Amino acid sequence: MAKIFKKVFKDPLYDYIKIDNNICEKIIDSKYFQRLRRIEQTSMRCLYPSARHDRFIHSIGVYHLARVAINALKKNGFVTISDNNVDNEEKYNLPEAREIETIYFSFEMAALLHDVGHSPFSHTLEGYFKEIAKRDENGKLYSRDILEEFYEVAGKINSSVEEENFEEFKADCNASGAAPHEIASCILIFKCYKDILAKIAEERNEDTGKTSENGIKTLYLFLARCILGALYSNDTDINRFKNCIIKLLNSSIDVDKLDYITRDSAVSGFANTMVDTKRLLGSLVFAIYSDTDKRQKICLAFQKTAVGVIQNVVNSRNALHTWIYAHHKVAYEGYLIETAVKMIAEKAEKKETPQEFITKYFSTDSIEKCLISDDAIWNLFMDNRNIPEVEVVISRNKRKKAIWKSFAEFQAYFSASDNITPIGSFSTEQMEAFLKRDGNDNDLDDFKKYINDFSPEGEYKFNFDIVVNKTKLTHIEHNSIMIYINNKLYSFDTIFSDLYKKAEVPPFFYLYCSKEDKIKLSENNYKYKNKLIEYIKQYPQFRLTPC
Repeated sequence: MAKIFKKVFKDPLYDYIKIDNNICEKIIDSKYFQRLRRIEQTSMRCLYPSARHDRFIHSIGVYHLARVAINALKKNGFVTISDNNVDNEEKYNLPEAREIETIYFSFEMAALLHDVGHSPFSHTLEGYFKEIAKRDENGKLYSRDILEEFYEVAGKINSSVEEENFEEFKADCNASGAAPHEIASCILIFKCYKDILAKIAEERNEDTGKTSENGIKTLYLFLARCILGALYSNDTDINRFKNCIIKLLNSSIDVDKLDYITRDSAVSGFANTMVDTKRLLGSLVFAIYSDTDKRQKICLAFQKTAVGVIQNVVNSRNALHTWIYAHHKVAYEGYLIETAVKMIAEKAEKKETPQEFITKYFSTDSIEKCLISDDAIWNLFMDNRNIPEVEVVISRNKRKKAIWKSFAEFQAYFSASDNITPIGSFSTEQMEAFLKRDGNDNDLDDFKKYINDFSPEGEYKFNFDIVVNKTKLTHIEHNSIMIYINNKLYSFDTIFSDLYKKAEVPPFFYLYCSKEDKIKLSENNYKYKNKLIEYIKQYPQFRLTPC
């Protein structure tokens, strides 16, 4: 029999985290997982110098919370919501014990490996993963979407294990809107950990005296669904159960969010609302209820003891996104790093295009073959210090200053003064619609040119950088979080309806200029600053026009 014992990690959030030795040896100690030690968790260290945590400890934290959640579900079990008004309903069929354990195991592995494909500088540069530059057999350059690579690798996996209908899998993945790093993680798992996961499952079976026939196995496509948030659209009993587990890793409140909310707050020193993860996850239960179509269905629910903690999660996450991730210094840091990489790519050797240069550093191949990490990008910056855009990243005293420093200040300048806006006047709605199109219908080039043409009375020439910010607040979809109270289910957003009437911050932009320019803007009782704001309001795309 396999000898499985626990190894212990000391963590500032959860005290001691215990993990099976074979998982440590085969996954955590592997070169791809160790790479995560050199992928910084956030870009907030420019604001909070102590925030030096990485994707490595975050991944271990998410795995720990996944185990806590599963253990709570095993302990709390299933509750059936009685409905005497429903006759002859179709009963819900629970999966067999072996199926449930297989699902739990695959989910836990997904939690551990969910960030293994993260790009250098985390979310700042992950957009480069979306399209990969390739050359065909004739040397012609073309772009390949990362989803194409994912489906190619996943298709081979499914052909060998015949886990599910692959066309349904693709449709559900397309609908999930997964981020590039999530897709990259799944590709790395399929290519580098498939046999390892099979071996770990085999050893766990041996340790519990089971065989491959009556023991657990790895559900590879389900594992990917957990990471991507790709819920099953095929509404069967087993798929409903699997969807419950997928939501533990990808939903409004999941183990991934719980770890980064508590860890980012604790490590940075940001005085955030406390989140009691143990109390929250310890209240999880499976609820079987009667739907309107006279079928019993299953969902995850929190017991009433967790209501206060759920509210704390929402408040804590929104505070981080509003005041830290969307902070003007954090936004500018990301802009500078992305701009520096673009400029290096454009000035790369003529034998490769900028697209090919980017792919060399930002692709699943670069992770698999070169273990690309933050270190490599910093070395790239050091080798290109002569490029002005790179020098600004390295030398903090060369950076520009924000003209306004928060959404609240921006709104004070750019909120419409009247609900009735005449045609041709500045419109807040028009401005927001324009900013939402950023990166899709336009790339702000025209707006940037317009802003930098600002020269009041021809007296002074300013130079501005623009960074669009899209704050992601937690939005509680109706019936997405259920509370179990006195043998009934209640939607959390219904209980706290007044708190969720508006759960978003409209897109806005920061404007940055040199220290000298900022002084000039503030002279004579902010004469030029007021003229700048009025000048921005005259931008054609911000003015109300007839449909």
